[in-house]
Amino acid sequence: MIPTLFGITVITFTLIRLAPGDPSAPKVGEVGGGGLDRAAFAREVQEAKKKLLGLDKPIPVQYLNWCKRLVTFDLGESYSKRRPVGELIGESLVNTLRLDLIAIFLAYVIAVPLGIFSATHRYSIWDRVSTVFLFILYSLPTFWVASLMIIFLGGGDFLDIFPISWLSCNSPERHFPYSVGLDWLGHFVLPVACLTYPVLAALSRYSRAGMMEVIRQDFIRTARAKGLSEKVVIFKHAARNGMIPILTLLATMLPVMVSGSVIIEYIFSINGMGKLMFDAVMERDYPIVMAVSSLSAVMTLFGILMSDFLYVFVDPRISFEKLET
Repeated sequence: MIPTLFGITVITFTLIRLAPGDPSAPKVGEVGGGGLDRAAFAREVQEAKKKLLGLDKPIPVQYLNWCKRLVTFDLGESYSKRRPVGELIGESLVNTLRLDLIAIFLAYVIAVPLGIFSATHRYSIWDRVSTVFLFILYSLPTFWVASLMIIFLGGGDFLDIFPISWLSCNSPERHFPYSVGLDWLGHFVLPVACLTYPVLAALSRYSRAGMMEVIRQDFIRTARAKGLSEKVVIFKHAARNGMIPILTLLATMLPVMVSGSVIIEYIFSINGMGKLMFDAVMERDYPIVMAVSSLSAVMTLFGILMSDFLYVFVDPRISFEKLET
């Protein structure tokens, strides 16, 4: 994990600095005057900002300085917002985790039983209908579905049931004035639905494929020959072994929880990690880009490690111990 993380940070650090744009370039209103004096003053301002931000040093030196700060858990200060990066990530991460934890939980709770039922009832009417429906669901772009939800359910041209902007704790006005809990729930419905349905569609197909592969194996026929009930065969023997593809996807779920969804957060005005990262890239805010990228990389590697451990738990035949020859 350590050399992989090192490689990710080196590549990210290099690419963001090779991208067009300079965070030290003076913005409109920072320089005055006119003609050659203004241009010369702008260059002086840019050089001073580079020295202040440490961008006047070579890229390898900048990377080493960033690594030294990272060891002490100092993520630096945002160039554009003039605030510690740790505070910005903490504020954004709370909103992102609220949405993603609920969305991933709902996706797994619905998708796994749905996939198991489809695998055990292959080619039935239910299996055919659910397959077509889930493929259609998976193909729908999230920004289009979010727009339709706003139009039909968020006070567009039809119903005004759910609020379309994120809840502001500083505002006394609430969409549901009689219940604080109901108000929070109302703000969660539309973004959580948009985050859940693509994950649900994909997970159900992986669950179905994994179960179909397992129920054809010899140990399932042996369990049935012993006289075990169909529920015991499916849920105790087949389901555990069929969940390996689902556990593999866990490695991709953790970084998604951290990095957030740029499209959904922008549409519903959610100050989450995706919006924070997108704004940082557009403004060439290097400290935020590196912090979010490194955090996502750590969560990806941690997810892969947890998947490896869970493989042994669900399938005792898998072992990471060295085989004796």
